[in-house]
Amino acid sequence: MPDADKLSPEEMFALAVAIHRAGDLDSAERRYRQILETDARHASTLHLLGVLIQQRGRPAEAVPLIRMALEQVPDQPVYLSNLGEAYRAGGDFELAAQCCRRSIELDPRMAEAHNNLGLILSDQGRAAEAMAELEIAIELNPYLEQPYDNLANVLRSQGRMFEAAAFLSEGVRLIPGSTALQARLTALRRQLGS
Repeated sequence: MPDADKLSPEEMFALAVAIHRAGDLDSAERRYRQILETDARHASTLHLLGVLIQQRGRPAEAVPLIRMALEQVPDQPVYLSNLGEAYRAGGDFELAAQCCRRSIELDPRMAEAHNNLGLILSDQGRAAEAMAELEIAIELNPYLEQPYDNLANVLRSQGRMFEAAAFLSEGVRLIPGSTALQARLTALRRQLGS
């Protein structure tokens, strides 16, 4: 591991992101906070620290961090989509939907924002709208795992098990390394007796 004291701010940020992607949330959080000690307005760091805090199940703490990032870089679609997800996790579906819709308005091809909006709509019991957004997410990025799983969950909640299995099968076919999709498909097939 490189000596943090000898890294430039850009190198420190890149290291923190790599650590975060590797799943070491404790180390990544420490690195992000170190960066913010020297530059409290570093938008990318504020954003990713908010995402990390959200990953830890603390949406109320994540929201202000991502909002501070948006103060530095207004109308950033990725930040807005992740803010929407943090609001959703905290139960504020209206603000969550507003953030994701604004993200989609700014970048209509952002599959993650459509996926997040689909989750919000599903949480609100708006299954048809949720499925439409999740299908858009799959169309935009057929190699993104989450929309297949989320769409299958919406279909399962409606008793449409065979359709759910079909979407999971398509996800496994396109993303063969997805152990999560494979496990869900296997469990659903067992439930269906096939």
